[in-house]
Amino acid sequence: MSAKRVRTLLLAEVGAVSARSVREYVAELRAELFPREGFIHRTHEPGRTFEADFGESWVRIGGALRKAQYLVATLPACNVYFAKAYPVERLECLLDGLLSFPQWLGGVPERGVFDNTSLAVKEVLRGRERIETALFHSFRGVFPFEAAFCAPAKG
Repeated sequence: MSAKRVRTLLLAEVGAVSARSVREYVAELRAELFPREGFIHRTHEPGRTFEADFGESWVRIGGALRKAQYLVATLPACNVYFAKAYPVERLECLLDGLLSFPQWLGGVPERGVFDNTSLAVKEVLRGRERIETALFHSFRGVFPFEAAFCAPAKG
């Protein structure tokens, strides 16, 4: 609700109220109820962190236009990209891409950053805590890297 609307409602209930007082009060109340989030610019040590996510695009295969899913894995420290296309977005495609990426790269980064895809995340808990799907968790046990997940609806 805007400060102008609050003032209109107050004028009807209590009489004269200064616009400035209402604006200041609403600003203080908003700051208390909806504090601004702080963001820290991320820097990455070379080779330590990778980010992976699926995308989709139209491709021409044998002359026919088809929709394809692709896994993109990046090393954000140097902007090296790896991509592998699949006909669908499934857990086996995610795991295949996560196996192919380090083979192509020649090493396994320590940490992977993912969105909250249901292929890897069974339940989003408070903060950055997640319950991973059983197969994704098992995969990480054999092919160890720390999995970090993005905050929902955040950049």
